[in-house]
Amino acid sequence: MGSRSRKRVPGVMSLLLGAAGWLFLMPGLAGAQGIAQGPNYHYTKIYNYYNFNVISTTTGQPAQAFIWVFKTGSGNVPAGYMSGLAIMFKTHTPPIVCRMTTWQYNSTASAGLAVDAKPGCGAGPVYFSFGDSRAYNGSGYTTYGSYRSPSETS
Repeated sequence: MGSRSRKRVPGVMSLLLGAAGWLFLMPGLAGAQGIAQGPNYHYTKIYNYYNFNVISTTTGQPAQAFIWVFKTGSGNVPAGYMSGLAIMFKTHTPPIVCRMTTWQYNSTASAGLAVDAKPGCGAGPVYFSFGDSRAYNGSGYTTYGSYRSPSETS
């Protein structure tokens, strides 16, 4: 589905600011030292969607992990049609889950959703983000995996 890629703030910010005409002002991203984005994972149900994972680090601050879920094309999906679950890992052997959200659904009609695994993993030099997303399929939800973000050093 694509190779892993690493993008620094300008590439990610262009995507975040331009995707579906959205402007996301997420705490922690404005002064981020490094942002690593995993590849897009595309899937189709009633609407076409894609998801990707992001890890954000700032010197002296806890890391933040996000999963972003977007509808492709113009327009919005109804409330409750998309969902995300974000997980932040510390890079160890094996990796350690240090933060995980519950399923978060879009509460209003929208073209995208960002789910934030809030900071709070404590000290640790390297992190990555991973998660899942869901799409309404007409009678329930289908769960989709995603590609993990590259590792980022705090």
